[in-house]
Amino acid sequence: MRNYESIKQTCKNNSKIAATVIDEFILYYAADKDKLHQIILGHLKKYKEIIQEIGQETTNKLIAQYMAHRVFKENGLIKKYLNHSAIKNLIPTEYAFLEEESKSAWKYRYSVIVGNPAPDFYEMYDVFREEEFLLYSPGTTLTFETQSPILWFNLTAFNGECWATFGPITGYNGFNEDDIFFFATELNPDIESGEELIEELEKNPIPFSMLLSNANVPRVKNSQSGEEILLHQAIDQVDSLDTESLKEKFNIAWNKDVYQLNLIGFSEAPHSAIAYYDEAQKLLMRTSLTAHGFDALSKALQHLPIENLADVLVSLPMKTCAEEILNKTIDLIPYEHLFSKEISSKEQQEMDELNDFLHILIPYVNAGEEPDLQTLAQQAKLPYQTAQDLWRIVSKHKKS
Repeated sequence: MRNYESIKQTCKNNSKIAATVIDEFILYYAADKDKLHQIILGHLKKYKEIIQEIGQETTNKLIAQYMAHRVFKENGLIKKYLNHSAIKNLIPTEYAFLEEESKSAWKYRYSVIVGNPAPDFYEMYDVFREEEFLLYSPGTTLTFETQSPILWFNLTAFNGECWATFGPITGYNGFNEDDIFFFATELNPDIESGEELIEELEKNPIPFSMLLSNANVPRVKNSQSGEEILLHQAIDQVDSLDTESLKEKFNIAWNKDVYQLNLIGFSEAPHSAIAYYDEAQKLLMRTSLTAHGFDALSKALQHLPIENLADVLVSLPMKTCAEEILNKTIDLIPYEHLFSKEISSKEQQEMDELNDFLHILIPYVNAGEEPDLQTLAQQAKLPYQTAQDLWRIVSKHKKS
């Protein structure tokens, strides 16, 4: 049986020496020797708007986290630093600390909590490495005072007894592992597995760190049914489609060699269960915003060579967040525009104003502050009631 008091003391001793050797020495040494600070500032230039959202204080912590990872990751800079005279001249306990840290690579992890065996101790499951580990983290305990995360993103270091965090502790209230996998594949389309995601994360952690900007955004649920709103999508090769036999279950439209199959009873919100068949490419695309809708759509087409599984499963906030961070438009339903009604310039302007106002509110959510809605609504030229409704949506997780 584990002696958690003994492990806690090891963690505290380790943290104390780390504050001196890492925070006050090795990071500055790496910044000078390998220009790490300049390198990361160069990488961050493309994320100026995101940096403004998360604030300079948090950005500085992310920079330190990135530098520490470069030093202590697998085959990191610490391997060569241990041979440098400036490192060898440290007092024996400090040199021994760095030598020990060099033996166990620091790791970025996406994980979920599976147990809380003692105060500030958490049994974690790394969702992409598919391994469990013990974490000592008072910061995680503090996070639960204001948030209800479902997924954690940390840089972790092993101290001989358990793992500890270094840098910002990021708890996502709305993003799960499917969302992170979606983001990773948009960052690098060659990623096909959790192992490949970890390789990308260890090589290029900065884009993943930028997801901190939307960490407090909650899961989106239908207000009536309580069902989660998630984009489900599957694409299958189907040689032919007899649309005549489907008219009892679907309202069917056609445009430019593409059929749109609107599942009767499920094609409207919240499900939006719609399939598209591309005659030229012989591709069937199923899409829905709910699991219930996707299941109904798949069953209505079960005579075809398809499985009731989604290839893509992503929350709408993650799609928006990925577009912002990666600075690109992500079109997951390319056939949709063939059947879309024209949006008037007035309607588009109203949608843009609402989106802009949501972005104004997010920093207040992140900071745990109550905005002056009346003033903000006047500045944005929105009705006060609309501003209240939007604030209620983005701050809802604070009340859970």
